[in-house]
Amino acid sequence: MVRRHRADKQTWWKVTLKVIAGVLVFIGAFYCFSGIINLCVNSARNKFATSFAAVGYEAQLTPTLDAEGYYTFTVPSDREFKVVQLTDVHIGGGYWSYQKDKKALTAVATMLTAEKPDLVVVTGDLAYPVPFQAGTFDNKASARSFAKMMEKLGVYWTIGFGNHDTEAYSYYDREDIYKFYTDSKNEFKHCLLTDRNTYVNADNATVTAVDGVGNQVIKIVDATSHLVEHAVIVIDSHAYGADDPWGVKWGYDYIKQNQIDWYAYEINKIHEYNKTTSGNVDYPMFTSTAYFHIPLYEMRDAFKVMKDNSVNLAANAGETLDLTTENGNQVTYFKGTFGEDPAKKMVYCSETRVGLFAKMVELGSTKAVFNGHDHLNNVCVEVDGIDLVYGMSIDYLAYARIQKYGNQRGCTVITLDDDGTLNKDRINLSNYYDNYDAPAKEKEKIIRTPYYAG
Repeated sequence: MVRRHRADKQTWWKVTLKVIAGVLVFIGAFYCFSGIINLCVNSARNKFATSFAAVGYEAQLTPTLDAEGYYTFTVPSDREFKVVQLTDVHIGGGYWSYQKDKKALTAVATMLTAEKPDLVVVTGDLAYPVPFQAGTFDNKASARSFAKMMEKLGVYWTIGFGNHDTEAYSYYDREDIYKFYTDSKNEFKHCLLTDRNTYVNADNATVTAVDGVGNQVIKIVDATSHLVEHAVIVIDSHAYGADDPWGVKWGYDYIKQNQIDWYAYEINKIHEYNKTTSGNVDYPMFTSTAYFHIPLYEMRDAFKVMKDNSVNLAANAGETLDLTTENGNQVTYFKGTFGEDPAKKMVYCSETRVGLFAKMVELGSTKAVFNGHDHLNNVCVEVDGIDLVYGMSIDYLAYARIQKYGNQRGCTVITLDDDGTLNKDRINLSNYYDNYDAPAKEKEKIIRTPYYAG
């Protein structure tokens, strides 16, 4: 037997260094391999995204950008205006999510081709660059594929960012993605994203910084009177709380006070314009709709009071229910369902109640709020005269097995009357498989029982 000399034995730190070096080599090799594969996949996905035919509009409205930086649609007096809300599209942008990304793009293109909307508002989570599901950290890859598809379809659109669009570990932050969309105006001419970050406060001082990226107002103007009949307001509801930047505790952020002040300024500014233009100091307040990703706390209030009163979401649809939340708001349920995990919170909003809803009630302009975030909550409730709406989601990727389930997948169609007003009967939660020409092979395999009962 040959004995090994003590000097030949490797010390513990040498072994440790070799193990670390091996792990780093493996990570580096995997990173390089993933990068090469994703280059090929991104090219294929972008090619697929531009393979759809343009939407066949008969008389498409073309918005203009005015001197103050507002995109404005000028609408004939006898014409309705259609908005489609998309939410939680969840394009992964990597090689692991490639097939599901194609399904998500197909769903969007199919529904928009059928609806022919004047405007599309994406209420966040267009991208889902979660590496263990998507195979990439590159959130710009998802943004690029979607924007290319929308340009090929020829549909005007904008976005309010969600928590997944710019994760803490993603390559690009909110400002980067915003610049990608807006600096590419020559390429993405149908993207209407702007960032209005200036307002005048109660002390008549100009505030030049508003929290969030992409707070914006799009005006709907009557062609004859030149009055603003409706405003589409998009607000950045941010992502995760300061104590949970990675989102591991499911702690969500909220709309800040300076954004609420900005909202009030924009509403009052348009109202003053209408009064001046009409020559009528008593001219009625115009209507507006608001769009953002994370729901308001008032949505949780509505869910809780309905649960406490054992409201049957199917049997009570459309009824006027005498329900009052702990915060004193009156609640009426009118369609849809809360479908998130009944063993958990059901409504995943911030734990902070903010003053935006109260300001909306006070000003009297905003008649409906549309959000996403909780994919299986597709419901409309009326709280103190304002419709709170969880839009239909697209997601094929984020929730486990979600690609197999179909009750929640679709879009939300919002049709404004020819005077810019919104009737709740014109808010339609439209299912992809029931209302559109979804691929037959996919439709045959889709499970239509509730996600948590299937």
